[in-house]
Amino acid sequence: MKIIPALKKHGSNITILVLVMTTLILSFSIYNSSQIKRLSGNSFGQLGQTEREMEKAYRKDLRDFLCQAGFSDSGINMTKTVNLGERPDETAALSYTVAIYHRKISELSADELSSLLTDIVEIDLPIAGSIVSYKFM
Repeated sequence: MKIIPALKKHGSNITILVLVMTTLILSFSIYNSSQIKRLSGNSFGQLGQTEREMEKAYRKDLRDFLCQAGFSDSGINMTKTVNLGERPDETAALSYTVAIYHRKISELSADELSSLLTDIVEIDLPIAGSIVSYKFM
């Protein structure tokens, strides 16, 4: 029972210590959170509205081509992977995987599929340094 007199004597000091520790922990947590957002903002800020518009225009061009090639109502799934550079001043490397879904595509011969892929590759995604790979489903 020696603890209770010690708490009475030092209780306010313990309360202050707990409040200071809580404040420090919250401060570091908020600081780290803002650093992560800042890093993400810088990295992904480079991939702004212009790139999104280019991606949208690319999907439209691809959809129009597929429609003209006889694959109307094709499903197009475009997945973007951003590889952040190790240094903050490096630009992010973008790679895209474009999956194209259509029943008729699965029925094509290897030569026809190769020819279709050759034509699709000619549709350029105008984002510098981006890599595009294709899958047919």
